Amino acid sequence: MSKATTFTFGQRGFWALDDAFGVWLAYLVEEIAKRGAACEPWLATQAEQWRGAAAITELGADAGESTDERVGELLAIAVAARQRAVQVGDIPVESLREWIIVDDLPVAGGFSRTGDRVEVSRVLDVAAGFVALLDGSLAPDPPTGAWLFGTGKGPQVMGYRPEFRTRPRFERG
Repeated sequence: MSKATTFTFGQRGFWALDDAFGVWLAYLVEEIAKRGAACEPWLATQAEQWRGAAAITELGADAGESTDERVGELLAIAVAARQRAVQVGDIPVESLREWIIVDDLPVAGGFSRTGDRVEVSRVLDVAAGFVALLDGSLAPDPPTGAWLFGTGKGPQVMGYRPEFRTRPRFERG
């Protein structure tokens, strides 16, 4: 199992530690679910993709190619999801294993990279990367790698091996 996974939007993206990433996606999915039948079909489809990725983090996730209106809606959902994360705080592994997001699969596979919990600071770190990517404020990729979120220390550089430094980082297709 990989330690990190990716989130992409258009031709940009970032890496995130898998457990914090899964928890963040689960919060987004829950906020979309609160909208119920009023939610647009594209948003329901997005939530289903993210639901699977929240459980099986190796899948990564993306926000596709979105219009300004869709980005605005995703950012509003992100604000609510972030508030929920702050309210809940750290997620103990026992709770994570009981947080079933799809079929019988728990969020982030019921696993924490840092011991007995997924710290809210790490989830909020992924949330910050998500918002920055969508609103266009994420700094350009560093020359030797890509941004990594989920450590709780803000954007970190995940270095690429020299042979991969010249390839497009988040190319679609």
